[in-house]
Amino acid sequence: MIRYAGALRKLDFKWSVLLAMVCLDTMWMLAKGWTLRPESLVGTALLATVASAPLAFKRYRDDELLFNLCESVTFSLIIARAAAIFSYLAISANFPLIDQTLADLDHILAFDWADYYRWSTAHPAFDRLLVLAYGSLTVQSWLVVLYLCLTKRRPRIQEFLGLTASLLAISVLLSIFVPAAGAPKFYASTVHVDASGWSHFELLRSGALTNIDLESMQGLVSMPSVHTVMAILLCWAVRKTPLVIVIIPTNILLLLSTPVVGGHYIADVLAGALITAAAISFRQFWCRKTLQSHEQRLYLFG
Repeated sequence: MIRYAGALRKLDFKWSVLLAMVCLDTMWMLAKGWTLRPESLVGTALLATVASAPLAFKRYRDDELLFNLCESVTFSLIIARAAAIFSYLAISANFPLIDQTLADLDHILAFDWADYYRWSTAHPAFDRLLVLAYGSLTVQSWLVVLYLCLTKRRPRIQEFLGLTASLLAISVLLSIFVPAAGAPKFYASTVHVDASGWSHFELLRSGALTNIDLESMQGLVSMPSVHTVMAILLCWAVRKTPLVIVIIPTNILLLLSTPVVGGHYIADVLAGALITAAAISFRQFWCRKTLQSHEQRLYLFG
C-alpha cells in the first residue's frame, strides 16, 4: 500500500494543470481586453488564503490529515474559478454551432429531447427531484473532498482532484471547437423552456460580454457535459466506501436531470461519460506501469 501511494504521488500533476489553466486564462484575457470584476474574486481569495494558511508552518505541513485537507480545499476553490473563467473564454471563440448535429445524433440514438422534457415537467414531483439532484453537484463535491481527506485516503483524494483538473481542462478545450447553444434553445419552437440560465451564451459569442463576474457565472459548456463528468468522478471517488449509499443514487438522478435541467443533448451526456471512462482507464493503466517500474528498480538496486 505504501509503495502504491508513492507511485500515485509521482502522478500528482493537478497543480501543473491548474497553473496552465490560470496562465491560459490570464494571457487570453489580456490579449483580448477582457476584465474581471475584482469584488467577485474577494470571497474565493479569502477562503483560499484561510484554507492554505496552516501550510506556512512546518508542524502543520507534517500532519498528513491537515496537509491533505488544506491542500485539497485550496485547490478545489481555485480550480472551480479557473475552469469557470476558461469556459467563458472558450465560448467567446465563436466557432460554428453544432446543435443540428447533436440533435441528429440524439435522433439516431432514439432519444427525443422534447418528449423527455414534456414528460418530466408533466410530473412535478419527479421534476423537482431532478432539479435538486442537478443542483447538488457543488455540495457533493465538497462532501467527497472532505470525506476523503478526513478519512486519510490520500491516494484517493489525489486521484479525484487530478482527474477533476484534467477532465475540466479537456472538457472546456473540446467545447471551443464544438460549441452548442443547448437543447432548450434548439427546440424553442416546439417546447417553451426558460432559457434565462443560458443568457450569457450569445453575449459571449458576439463579443458583447467581456467582463467576468465570478458571482453571476452560468454553466454554458454543452459538449461534453461537465455535470456528467463530475457525476461519474464522484461515484468513482467513493467506490468501496460507505459514502456510495448517498453518492451513487444522487448521481443517477443527476444524470437523468442533465438533459432537462442542464439543457443537454443525450450526445453531450454520452460524450462526457466516454471521456471520463477513458481518463479513469488511462490513469489506472499508468499507475500500474509506474508501480511495476518502481518495483523493478527496487529489485535491481535494492
